[in-house]
Amino acid sequence: MLGTNAGSFSRSAEALKRVGQLTISDEMLRVVVESEGRCVLRWQEQEREELAFDAGKCVTRSTSDGSTICRVYVGMDGFMLPMVTQAEADKRYQKARSRRKTLRKKRGRRRSRLVKPVGADQRYKEYKLAAFYDQDQRHKLLRVTRKGPEQVGKMLQVMSEHVQLFKAKQIVAVTDGAMWIDGLVKDCLPRDKTTAILDFYHAAEHVHQARREVYGESSPEGCTWAGEIVKGMREKRFDDWWQLVVDVRARVRSSGKRKALDGLMQYLLSRREKIDYAHFRAMGLKIGSGPTESGCKSESRRLKGVGMRWTSKNAEAMLALESLYQSNQWKTYWYSKYKAAA
Repeated sequence: MLGTNAGSFSRSAEALKRVGQLTISDEMLRVVVESEGRCVLRWQEQEREELAFDAGKCVTRSTSDGSTICRVYVGMDGFMLPMVTQAEADKRYQKARSRRKTLRKKRGRRRSRLVKPVGADQRYKEYKLAAFYDQDQRHKLLRVTRKGPEQVGKMLQVMSEHVQLFKAKQIVAVTDGAMWIDGLVKDCLPRDKTTAILDFYHAAEHVHQARREVYGESSPEGCTWAGEIVKGMREKRFDDWWQLVVDVRARVRSSGKRKALDGLMQYLLSRREKIDYAHFRAMGLKIGSGPTESGCKSESRRLKGVGMRWTSKNAEAMLALESLYQSNQWKTYWYSKYKAAA
């Protein structure tokens, strides 16, 4: 826990020495923490984790008639992490070899062989997060993977079994407009129970992007136009606010401005069923993907420190520990290890 919560392993080692009178180097602490993260990954892959809740316990009271319903929210998103490139990995390897030559050999002790590390081909890599949570976010389950959408789909299926998603009467997928997320929502979630919602803030961001292209950055007229559209999206039916976009498109003559408005219209029309926010709010549904965005920030906060670089496997191990904590499974994991050891 110290290794995942502190700003660096050196600070964690200092805290251990001050509070617990346990002396351990920051490098050894890093090895211990990342090794435990890999154990968590194996624990999850073997489907040995036990949740304190299931979809049947995610009960929400309706705002309209006061009835209750088992409702589960699903979120997916990606976030970038700084990686150790191949050039940096080679430099570290050569530095370690040079340092070994200066160390004195100890009688009876054999040094382990240095393994040449494999670095990333890019400075930053995207990691993908999937989250299941209830209306009040009292129950949640988070997972992160360094692999592509196919692995996220497998991860969703395993998570669905863990939370016993078949018990849910309503599944709400609140996501941004990424194509890989739309495909997974359609392929991995039951269509007869799933309500897909485009994150309201992503939709509003597209409106303001078009506003800047058409009216400029700080035009009062443009701000009024965009504000009326965003407010209409939130509180009115589609046809009641759509005419605001059509009217401006009819008056514009610049090809660049027309292109910006055409892009906005195509974006909104292709997602018309997902932006019926007035109807969703009347049903008591959340229209923002805040819990998913918050999960991405919580997962990545430890790995985005100043000057930090990670190998893909070590980053995934650290994310597994954070996911364990964010999913309220920390005690469950350690108890399962205690039982296995006993």
